[in-house]
Amino acid sequence: MKTTQNKIWMRFLLLGISFYLTAVNVNCGKRSVDYVQYAQYEFINKTQYSIKVIESRSPDISFKIDKGSTYSLLREQDGSDKIVTEQSYISPFFSSQVIIEFDNTRCLNMTSQSEKSVFNLENYSSIRMNSRKYKFTYTFTEQDYDRAVACQ
Repeated sequence: MKTTQNKIWMRFLLLGISFYLTAVNVNCGKRSVDYVQYAQYEFINKTQYSIKVIESRSPDISFKIDKGSTYSLLREQDGSDKIVTEQSYISPFFSSQVIIEFDNTRCLNMTSQSEKSVFNLENYSSIRMNSRKYKFTYTFTEQDYDRAVACQ
């Protein structure tokens, strides 16, 4: 009786070990690599006015930049390429429109179609910080203020 139980137990043990080794073998053959890239976005205010940046779809996602100051924003993005270039990055904003408010009096609506826009990374200066991180800098100037109209 005891040898019959030992044989049954041994068969189940061997079956379990076989399943385990098969699962390990199958998973080791397929490797997926996820790449993460980081972007530091800096917004410099070189105007004579305080600026409030408001995402139109999410007004709670906004920030203020005093005159002569800088605001920094760090974003983690999924990367599809092993080698990261400037073209691997997207805008730090999630909505289709951003409102730039100057001293609560003048407003500039920016979209991806705007002449100079926070959506287009070509309007930023960029520096490679390391293999997986870039720093993008956008500078608000008096020209941006001149393009703004009275807020409604």
